[in-house]
Amino acid sequence: MNGSSNPAAAGSVVQIYATGAGSLDSSGNVPVSVYLGDLPAQGLASVPLSQYPGLWQINAIVPTGRGRSTLRRKTWQATG
Repeated sequence: MNGSSNPAAAGSVVQIYATGAGSLDSSGNVPVSVYLGDLPAQGLASVPLSQYPGLWQINAIVPTGRGRSTLRRKTWQATG
């Protein structure tokens, strides 16, 4: 698990778990925007976990650079 003592490397893929994602699109996903710190991250997937109703998994690539924060803040927003 990543944290302040074990940060995810730039370019690596992280999994973010969330609730309250909203409506599905035609592919069964919810389009999202992901930011780590104040840097935009490339979202790879945003899918519901059928074995845990209401729980969502978002996969994103950690951006290069650190921006204004230390990448402790993770923000995602449904865009669809």
